[in-house]
Amino acid sequence: MLSITEQPFNILVVDDDEDDFFITSSLLKEIEHYQFNIFWSSSYKTALQELQNSSYHLVFADYRLGAKTGADLIEEAIINGIDIPIILLTGNGNVEIDKAAMEKGAYDYLIKSDITLHSLERSVRYAFTRYKSLKALQKSENKYRTMFENSKDAMFTVNEAFEVVDANDITLQIIGLDKTQVTGVPINELFKNNHEIQQLFQQVIELNELIDAETEIQTLDGREHSGLLTITKEKDADAKVYYQCVFHDITELKKAEQANLLAEKFEATQRFVKMLAHEIRNPLNNILLSIEGLSVLPATDTANKEIYTDIVQRNSLRINDLIGQLLESFKIVDIELRKANAKDLIQDALVSVYDRLTLKRVTMRKEMDELVTIKADEEKLKLALINFFVNAIEAMEENEGILTIIVVEKQNTIDIIIKDNGCGMDESQAQRLFEPYFTTKRTGVGLGLSSAMAILRSHNATVDIESEPGKGTQFTISFPK
Repeated sequence: MLSITEQPFNILVVDDDEDDFFITSSLLKEIEHYQFNIFWSSSYKTALQELQNSSYHLVFADYRLGAKTGADLIEEAIINGIDIPIILLTGNGNVEIDKAAMEKGAYDYLIKSDITLHSLERSVRYAFTRYKSLKALQKSENKYRTMFENSKDAMFTVNEAFEVVDANDITLQIIGLDKTQVTGVPINELFKNNHEIQQLFQQVIELNELIDAETEIQTLDGREHSGLLTITKEKDADAKVYYQCVFHDITELKKAEQANLLAEKFEATQRFVKMLAHEIRNPLNNILLSIEGLSVLPATDTANKEIYTDIVQRNSLRINDLIGQLLESFKIVDIELRKANAKDLIQDALVSVYDRLTLKRVTMRKEMDELVTIKADEEKLKLALINFFVNAIEAMEENEGILTIIVVEKQNTIDIIIKDNGCGMDESQAQRLFEPYFTTKRTGVGLGLSSAMAILRSHNATVDIESEPGKGTQFTISFPK
């Protein structure tokens, strides 16, 4: 088909009556703003041959063409892939014929006895405009179809009855069906949790879209594919509602995450065992050496016996304390949540570290609203905050330290921000900060922040760490509203 953006236009008039052709062509030549090259075909057979060469922009076809009709010509042209706008010319106004012709693909129809220059110009203009619109729509549909079929994500459409209408190759690969088998399947049969998928579509009905809901597709052989489902509510050309669905498969990603998590847990366990062994070995060695010394002492040497006995006792108590602290750091803390003023709670915790702040000459900066409240067990949360404050104070240099405490009320959380300008940490240190017995201090045991984290977990709070060596650390403790 030639482009209809440049003139002159080639028009084929198919009519077995030469006089009718002459009338039609004469009127066409009178139309302003258009330049036409007009050609005549007097039979159905020759018209079809002419159309095969696709050198025409527009066709006028008489309805009566011997044994065949103009409607037959339109139908056969479409079957043969001939993409040319065809206007049907009829001898009289017959609603059924006109309707059938338009259904077969005619762009317009004109009654010969009623043709005027104005009606002919309108019909030509309408045919060209409609053809351009259809080409633009077809281009858009082809682009969408290409994206649909070539997408790396599973894409499928669902009708108002929640049945699958269309699905791309990735969808078919995941569920193990071909396109004919999947068409008409109720959407809830493709997902593991029928009730959940019904709720998701109900949400789309109410809100018009759903973005990245995590769910699982159930395959025919029982395998599950985890993914993020996005659904949008759309309308087709006939204003019928349908749903466009995109399923981003994250099955392999979740497997990789699970494997990484297991590896990290194993590494953390190894580190913990090594640190625990190190902490216990020192007092245990002292005990063993003391027992060895006791075994060779004469019975009369009571003075040295008391020294060795005291060493055994003190180191035994040290081991007992280490185990007690360790158990405490893993303990699920029993708490009683009550409304507490965040500012008052922080001030009480700061009183407990006042001496440390004074000795190190730390500058305090506070931004706290008087009215912000959180649900907390005040005594236990105060202990957790003290651990964070002590950690911040000890990370800073004397006379140079600035401790900033900010309380921020957000839409879903209340955040307590504790920021220092101390030595900071690298990423590996920050990741291990809450592990039992991990410490960067010479005299530290490494259970303070671990115990604090147990308390925060009991409050359903989360902790985010931002730190950079030499520039300080910021803890953001977020409590749900």
